[in-house]
Amino acid sequence: MSTPGPSSGAQRSSCSCSRRPGHPPKIGVASRSMIWIAGLFSPFLRELDEKLYQFERSNASKFEAAFGPVEPTPHPEAVRRTVDWFRRRNAP
Repeated sequence: MSTPGPSSGAQRSSCSCSRRPGHPPKIGVASRSMIWIAGLFSPFLRELDEKLYQFERSNASKFEAAFGPVEPTPHPEAVRRTVDWFRRRNAP
């Protein structure tokens, strides 16, 4: 079992994911206030605003108490595995 490593930032994550399949990244930033306002009109963004704490204060102690210690997967390795899985799953 693997878990994501420390956050490397949205821009870096987006660039590494899009670079792998060969598409240029499209990156935008929204403040928490913008997400809250947009959440007044979009249930998805309303839920995102409610879940932002998971990104702001990440803590794996309960998970590790239930399943034991886990090693973080380096971000480039996680991207490679994810893209490979997606390609295998969607191969003709």
